[in-house]
Amino acid sequence: MLTLFDECLGEHHNEMQAKCYRYLYDLSLDINAAGGDVILDFGFWTKAQRREAEEFYRAANIKLKRIYIVSDDAERKKRLKKRNAAAERHPGRQYIISPEMLEVFDSRFEKPESWEYDELFIN
Repeated sequence: MLTLFDECLGEHHNEMQAKCYRYLYDLSLDINAAGGDVILDFGFWTKAQRREAEEFYRAANIKLKRIYIVSDDAERKKRLKKRNAAAERHPGRQYIISPEMLEVFDSRFEKPESWEYDELFIN
């Protein structure tokens, strides 16, 4: 998203994100038709996002493999700190996630039910 848009899209963020997702969904159909596999690492934070992906690929007659990766809170914070430090060392636009932003993002995440994924990895 930072490649295409300013860091802060404000009220237009969700709209632009949805357009980017739709573009990548459509592109994934082309890749699949050419015999390739596709990994979508969007996060799929909400049940609605997961349901949308499932319906899109079901309509295209493509079987999904849904993987849910879980890390404990301490590990996630350690990795985020490392990611932020690396981003700060590189010039250009970077998306630094502060502890306060992490709290907001975590509050928006809807944990998947067991029927919403095919594999579970606990890291």
